[in-house]
Amino acid sequence: MTTREWWNNCGIDQEADSEIVAINSLEDQIAPIAANVSKIRELIGSLEMCHHKAEKWVSNILEAIATGKTSKGLGTRTPGQVHPTEVVSKNACGALSAWVAGCPSTSIDLTIGTIPASRILACLGRPWMEVISNTLEVFCGNSELDKEIDSNVLSLLGESTDEKKWLAASLDKTIRLQLRL
Repeated sequence: MTTREWWNNCGIDQEADSEIVAINSLEDQIAPIAANVSKIRELIGSLEMCHHKAEKWVSNILEAIATGKTSKGLGTRTPGQVHPTEVVSKNACGALSAWVAGCPSTSIDLTIGTIPASRILACLGRPWMEVISNTLEVFCGNSELDKEIDSNVLSLLGESTDEKKWLAASLDKTIRLQLRL
């Protein structure tokens, strides 16, 4: 079976592995796909783990899976509209500069968006994408997984539905394929 266009961002051959076949089967079972769900799957299909905003993109996708809708994606910003990350970039640079200079993360009194910089800096070096992948596996039903998960992500995703499982499995597989996990 050849892969569907959703998987084009994963750099895989035309032949789908058994996991992709199973995820595609989930898609077939919930068809027809609602427009909002398709838009979320498109976000997953545009994820590039090597991009400097990959972690934020994954957070946006997780939020979209949880709420069932998204306003993110290509072409959603009006010309001249300032992106929120542009507004907080000075705080982010300041926090990182202080961290590189050796300041303890708990002493950095800045926020990056609504998140304290100290909380973000405490995560540096943590394999966050791998933890997200583990968490998505648990959300999809692998309760025997003996790896670190993020309970906040599980709470965010809320109650499991067929659509959420399909989207979560798609995001998990995309992350693992791109990180070669």
